[in-house]
Amino acid sequence: MITNIIKVYHRLISTILLSLLIINVSAQSEDCLFESSWKSQTHSQHWVGSDFWSNPLQDWQIANGRLECNASQPNRNVKLLTQEITGKSNFSMSVDIGHELPDTMKMHPNSMAGFFLGAHGDFNHYLDKAIAYKHGLRAGICPNGELLLINKSPIDQRVMVDSTLLRNGITLKLSATLINEKYVLILSASKRDSGELIGQIMKEQVLAKRLIGLPALLTHFPGKAGIESTNHPVKGFWFQNFKIFGSARAVAKRPNRAIGPLLFAKYLYHNNKLHLSAQLNPINVAAFSPASLQFEREDGSWTTVAYSQVDPQIHTATFIVDWYSKAEANYRVCISGLNAEEEPQCISGHITQEPLAQEQIRMLAFSCVDDYGFPHREVVKAAQYHNPDILFFAGDQIYEATIYGTVDRNTPLTTALLDYHSKWNAFGYAFRELLMNYPSVILTDDHDVYHGNLFGNGGTAADLHETKDLSQNTGGYLMSNEFVNLVQKSQTGHLPAPASKTQIGTGIDTYYTHLDFAGISFAMLEDRKFKTGHSVESLRYQEPLDFDSGQLLGSEQLNFLEQWATDWSSSTMMKVVLSQTLFGQFSTRPPDKFEIPAPDIYPEHILEKDIDCNGYPKARRDQIIELMRKGLAIHICGDRHLGVSGQYGIDNWRDGPYVLATPAVSSIMARLWFPPMLPNQVIPGRSRNIGDFEDFYKNKFSVDAVMNAHITGIKPAKLYDKAPGYGVIDFNKRTRETTMSVWQRQVNPAEPAASPYKGWPIKIHQFESYRQGSKYELPVISVEGLENPMIEVIKAKSQELVYTTRMNGSVFLPFVFEPGKYIVRVGNDKDFQVIECEARAKDEEHTKFIKFD
Repeated sequence: MITNIIKVYHRLISTILLSLLIINVSAQSEDCLFESSWKSQTHSQHWVGSDFWSNPLQDWQIANGRLECNASQPNRNVKLLTQEITGKSNFSMSVDIGHELPDTMKMHPNSMAGFFLGAHGDFNHYLDKAIAYKHGLRAGICPNGELLLINKSPIDQRVMVDSTLLRNGITLKLSATLINEKYVLILSASKRDSGELIGQIMKEQVLAKRLIGLPALLTHFPGKAGIESTNHPVKGFWFQNFKIFGSARAVAKRPNRAIGPLLFAKYLYHNNKLHLSAQLNPINVAAFSPASLQFEREDGSWTTVAYSQVDPQIHTATFIVDWYSKAEANYRVCISGLNAEEEPQCISGHITQEPLAQEQIRMLAFSCVDDYGFPHREVVKAAQYHNPDILFFAGDQIYEATIYGTVDRNTPLTTALLDYHSKWNAFGYAFRELLMNYPSVILTDDHDVYHGNLFGNGGTAADLHETKDLSQNTGGYLMSNEFVNLVQKSQTGHLPAPASKTQIGTGIDTYYTHLDFAGISFAMLEDRKFKTGHSVESLRYQEPLDFDSGQLLGSEQLNFLEQWATDWSSSTMMKVVLSQTLFGQFSTRPPDKFEIPAPDIYPEHILEKDIDCNGYPKARRDQIIELMRKGLAIHICGDRHLGVSGQYGIDNWRDGPYVLATPAVSSIMARLWFPPMLPNQVIPGRSRNIGDFEDFYKNKFSVDAVMNAHITGIKPAKLYDKAPGYGVIDFNKRTRETTMSVWQRQVNPAEPAASPYKGWPIKIHQFESYRQGSKYELPVISVEGLENPMIEVIKAKSQELVYTTRMNGSVFLPFVFEPGKYIVRVGNDKDFQVIECEARAKDEEHTKFIKFD
């Protein structure tokens, strides 16, 4: 009896308070701080406007003068970027809302649409809040007409309105009144035409901090696939006339956060051509003019140098214009609507001068950018401090399962591309300050084309009759050739022309090519596209896999690599191979449960058998190493989520190129290197995971430094305990030395005591890197009349090229790996001299003099 009296008392007090608040809110004179403009938009498109960030892009569109959600899935939302709730004063917001859901559809009882406030992730940045869907408060209406206010749990009271009114739309209003740092919230529903109140609910004692952040509109259909009766998305709720009221104290204006149709651009220059690709939001191309590339004149005015039609599928604008190495310029890319009165919208950046005269060239290398940690500000700021000359993104710029799910080959191409846009646009927008102001090389890896383990199998289509785990390992692409080609275009469209213009397999483009940059020649490979897969039987029944047969790079790409390795024209001083992953398998795992160890602990591990690696077929792997060695190249890659520097071996340890594999920028999984065996040669005082080893596939590899995942005590552990970071590589053209470093993500390089991870930096010499694996030498070559001539070492009997390089000065000691007779060619592009000589054991004195007039 007493309990019932107390409940009645509380209801009475709440009713009185509600009435007072309604009177108070109604009496307030509120300024309209924001009003949506969807009603005036005459064309349809998936980009919902510069004020908003929609999650995901494919589930939202502007059509019929309103914002429409095309899916009935959980947590679909559109965040307002240019206004931010502060939690410091009263505010309110309203929106017209309706739906087109079938009457017979069965839904989870908490399915709803309306407002979404206070969503946030683990990183205090507005873009992190823009993609967040956890936490926060939901205030809205269910399809059956029930009003809902959900903070941590739904309110006790249940208020129903006439659900049939939702066919034509009603007006929802959320009023927030601040009392002692806590809000009293009133959610009311009114008829659109007359404003007649048809229902309202209230929630008290809502902490102000729970509402701080980006206001949003939401549709939420929880449960598997959102709707219990069907697995197919259903066109659902729509919104119109979204308004926010209050004062500047309650809602802070953030106009600088607006994102126009243009998102970011990236560029390279090569052979007197500038290649620049701009990425746009998914606009209705027919409603916009072509994009223009403009350069700034000395007087501050702008001149247009090129136009580009926007690709209607992937929404890129690509420009190729004449460019000269000594030039630099401020540039901008602009686009405008077809209405001549509209102001063009632009993004701007800076094209650097090619650093030909610089002694040292700096590259920053990144890979594996999960959305956790977005927008990766600490990485971008660190990169700006390092002041690179060129950037390298080795792949996995996106992960297919992040940012509101994924799609498959059965998904319509337009929808699949919009899903990709949600991920790729987030990556590019996070790194835009780097991409728009420094030259960059970007390669696609497996996750970029929505594949876990990619065995490209020469561009064939994967067999989808098996499970995804089996299908992705048997060879071929999970997604369509159209999807793969458009993804590649968006990421690699600014690279130099591909070495081969022939499509492979089902019609998939190749993009492997080379770049001459400031005296350094880079070969960009596709190290998964031609790779042979496995049989279903061997995978399903875990039978021994045939690791000795099949392709790795493919014959045409191998030919390209060999031609590149031997071409030292264009004043090339050093050579670098850029690809997605290591040519080896260097990771270990615990025999039982995977755990990240504490620092300075050496846990018990076993070698990991990872069929996704490029350590086999061993003969093919060795062939690639030999070709890189012919150009005295080093290798830079990513993919492994394990920062490691070392040297490849073929017949012996350290008879192959040096390599740096970068750690992940943000890792979805950790990898470790704690080999159970001792290195080939134990050195006192050095960790037992440093030295000469063989991997699971019997590849020789010398580990010089490694950054294992380890417990850091830094929050969030989900990010920092997985050893995230990036690589810094300095190429010194004068000394021909390369300095490699791996930096931890959490380290601010601007701090006086900041340094790379332990074991780095590592300095290697262009010649000495291979000389370590050689046992024989040819006579010293001393040249008069040419500075830094090219030199080729060829086996006399087989005419096989051993290596080609450019001498550092006028004296060079050729090294070889076998005894016998050799031919040495020395000269430049126009004039070569040839000598024959015999290989001798190291340290015997002998010199050959060559004179050029």
